[in-house]
Amino acid sequence: MADYRSVVVKAGSGGFGGPLTLIPDGKKNKVVNITGGVMSQVAQRLAEMTGCELVDGFKTRVPDDEILVVV
Repeated sequence: MADYRSVVVKAGSGGFGGPLTLIPDGKKNKVVNITGGVMSQVAQRLAEMTGCELVDGFKTRVPDDEILVVV
């Protein structure tokens, strides 16, 4: 079993909303990147912090019930 970790995402100085709490589990364990071309550093960092799999959303289809967050 994977070692998943929860993450709280807060707005930066120019941002608004939130905070957003990401709680991965055995089913919701994909960070999907749809920024096109290069993998986003934000998506990469979220995958590292949560222990989730990083997926290129343009190349791979992920069922909705497996997606933790989309960048």
